[in-house]
Amino acid sequence: MRRRRGWSGRVKTARLPPTSPSLSLSEKRGNLHMWRHWVGAVLLSAAASSQDARAATAKDDICEQLAVFETAPLAVGQDAKPIRRYVEFHWSGNWQTGGIWGCRNSPDPVAKSFCSYLVGHTNQEFSMMLPMRVLRCHGYVFPASSTSWRSWIADIGLSGSDDRTIDMEVYLGASAKDESIRISATPWSWVASADDKEPPRLEDAAPLSRDQ
Repeated sequence: MRRRRGWSGRVKTARLPPTSPSLSLSEKRGNLHMWRHWVGAVLLSAAASSQDARAATAKDDICEQLAVFETAPLAVGQDAKPIRRYVEFHWSGNWQTGGIWGCRNSPDPVAKSFCSYLVGHTNQEFSMMLPMRVLRCHGYVFPASSTSWRSWIADIGLSGSDDRTIDMEVYLGASAKDESIRISATPWSWVASADDKEPPRLEDAAPLSRDQ
């Protein structure tokens, strides 16, 4: 207790707030050690996740194949103008019950080569993994466990250069019959022509058949 005088001159009693017990030096050191351990664990976990994402991109040879597709000289049509290059990958039906998957491409050797690569290096069950791989090649980061995205419909501008733009269209999860993505290298000056027709929107594209 501590006594103090009020304005009336009478003695009043004031209670001091309770004080927390002081920690010993060893207890303080123990708490500091636990705090440092926790912070270190958080930082290591964040660094590991970042390294895993970079390692996944570094090991995925789709990035090398994609770079060739995006940067190789474009073919030219009969009018001597550059032709739009594209690949279109489809998953049709359920892969567990006879579904099919495959690739269509523009009449371009580079597109045909990339299509052949995709057929042998694309997950049959988790279709969202292919556009994620493409985006990782362009610097995007996804958690390693991101394999269950639903209804992913997008038109994504990936990059551009002096003579072309690189885009990816995604149409996944909205239809049980057919899912697809399309990657395109389109000249800035591109216009549809007789030997370079614009492909239909993915949602309107015909599903794959077994003879394709």
